[in-house]
Amino acid sequence: MLEGTTNNVPAEESVLGACLWSTAVARQVVQVLTVEDFWLEKHRIIFRVVQKLVVEGKDTDHFSIIAELKRQNLLEAVDSQAYIVMLHGCCANDRAWGHFADCIKSATAARSISDLGAALETISGAEDLRGGLDTASEKLQAVARRLDGEGPTHISEGVDQTFENMLLARESGSRITGLETGFKELDATTGGLQPGNLIVVGGRTSMGKTSLALNVVHHVAVKEQRPVLIFSLEMNKSEIGERLICQEARVDSLGYRSGNLTEPELLRVEAARSLVSAAPIQLDDRGDRSVDQMRVIARQQMPALIIVDYIQLMYSGKTENRAQDVSRIARDLKVMATEQRVPVIAVSQLRRPGAQLARKEPMLEDLKESGGIEQNADLVLLIYRPEVDDPGNDRLRGIADINLAKNRTGPCRKMRLYWVASYCTFINGRADEPANFALRQA
Repeated sequence: MLEGTTNNVPAEESVLGACLWSTAVARQVVQVLTVEDFWLEKHRIIFRVVQKLVVEGKDTDHFSIIAELKRQNLLEAVDSQAYIVMLHGCCANDRAWGHFADCIKSATAARSISDLGAALETISGAEDLRGGLDTASEKLQAVARRLDGEGPTHISEGVDQTFENMLLARESGSRITGLETGFKELDATTGGLQPGNLIVVGGRTSMGKTSLALNVVHHVAVKEQRPVLIFSLEMNKSEIGERLICQEARVDSLGYRSGNLTEPELLRVEAARSLVSAAPIQLDDRGDRSVDQMRVIARQQMPALIIVDYIQLMYSGKTENRAQDVSRIARDLKVMATEQRVPVIAVSQLRRPGAQLARKEPMLEDLKESGGIEQNADLVLLIYRPEVDDPGNDRLRGIADINLAKNRTGPCRKMRLYWVASYCTFINGRADEPANFALRQA
């Protein structure tokens, strides 16, 4: 059979032959293949025996395989003792098994896709079309993971990778090993947004959660020219475009929306439009995306950063318990970050504190609906703008306290940014500067 078809019997024979040649090879094969990967039933039976012997710490030579098949009365099910001996000679050498294992996985993937196509035909007229499509998406993701999957790798690979990152940071004179956010204290504390990390940005309504995420998008995509993928479940592409233009041009968003701009502002807006339009930003503003669908899109786009706004609006396909749904979503977002090897920023709504509580600053316990968000996050940033709770206090105007409440690989700390309400952006500042710093800079 040709590689890529729904079965590859010669490859199956070669892999089993390699297992008979070498118990060391058999130990590796059982880590990357399953019984279901084999097309012929007799090969599945033989591979089950190989797995059993490996688990028991026994040799997998053809004498041991034959003895175990006899003990289980399965020798006739695999044709004969002569067939086992024949397999022993099928693999040219015990180093070629990896290629043949890949061929088997490709055939398994082809079978899965073929079965999925047949299943989709049966649901095309069904009422639960959405559920069927989500199931299909999940199965396609599973096929992709199987094709990409490999067994455990030596720690030296991770050591070499992190050492190279350190050398690059040392040569550049920067302590930032991940993506810069543009917020100096945050970057200095975290080393930047690291590949595979899930970063949760939490805040109550009107605290600026989306704006903070878009500030990072602006820095990464517009300033650094790194590709960003945004899944916006709340704002549409026009609204996000407006935010990014106003951030870049430093113009009042209300004036922009009404066209009430001065000539200098209009020139800045035109320049900002060109910069933002040319930035490597892909935006999906459908409001009903599931994580599985996001993972499919992310695999196609290959971004350096993914934004999800926001968790509580995401579609899970499950309804038995919303807290469990949100926990599952958070876990799947972490899996997406790990699979894509990029940071994922997920915006999350926080509970509003009770009126009787004197404390207004958010805590990890305020993450709405699920402790699973905190559990799966690598970083949690909680935004608090005290002027929202005390709008008559001019001394609080523009202050934005950012609490790095969870940092899986480093210290937790609070830091201060300044909020420029007119164009919905946060900017750097020093903690000892007056509260109207942002307003003076606008």
